[in-house]
Amino acid sequence: MAKEVDAEKIAHIGAKTFFETYSEENIPENMEKYIKKAFSLSTIKKALKDKNSIFFIAEENKTIGYAKLKINKKESEIERLYILKDYLGRGIGKKLMEQCVETSKKKACTTIWVQVWGDKYNAGLKAIEFYKDWGFEKFGKKVFKLGDSEQEDILMKKELE
Repeated sequence: MAKEVDAEKIAHIGAKTFFETYSEENIPENMEKYIKKAFSLSTIKKALKDKNSIFFIAEENKTIGYAKLKINKKESEIERLYILKDYLGRGIGKKLMEQCVETSKKKACTTIWVQVWGDKYNAGLKAIEFYKDWGFEKFGKKVFKLGDSEQEDILMKKELE
């Protein structure tokens, strides 16, 4: 689990993976606005201090990804599961997901859910398939604001044993 000393690593990897994943289908101004706010050092430090947020870092000689899990009573949300593009397909997402699911169970959560980029986008389709493989099912939609753009995300959940 990550600590406040890991804030710079998380901010860097978050901004980099978000840009790698979403920049092709979004305008630069919207990407810049979102990244500047969401992955600022102060934003990440604040999240690391939140007792209901848990961060897991994936490393292979350097930081290559991370997951952020938010616990809210009997449910948990995977707020982020980001891996550098060059490391996709190597089982890192699986390891981060295992940590999220196991931690959720230890915290007595009965449901785990995630908000995934819409199915109109290539990255969204890949993410949806990843979560389906883990037993998640679609249960709704939600608007995600990226700068001046409003995008439709897919909500997916899984009941925990």
